[in-house]
Amino acid sequence: VLDRNGLRPARYYITHDDKIIFASEVGVVDVEPENVKERRHLKPGQLLFVDLEKGALIPSDELKAQVSLEKPYAEHLEDSVI
Repeated sequence: VLDRNGLRPARYYITHDDKIIFASEVGVVDVEPENVKERRHLKPGQLLFVDLEKGALIPSDELKAQVSLEKPYAEHLEDSVI
């Protein structure tokens, strides 16, 4: 979900039957309130990653840490600075 003005936060629901409903508007899909396990929204700079193989949500900070460790960018920078 991309809102260039930052006026509509990305919201998502997680249902008891393990579905994720993700949109920038409330009420995009009708969901029975008793079927909603969690209601969340993304703050600026946050990511939402759904690992379909593991059936899990990867938190934003964990995902960023994992990606930043895959390549030693700080090391590359130190080696290339003149």
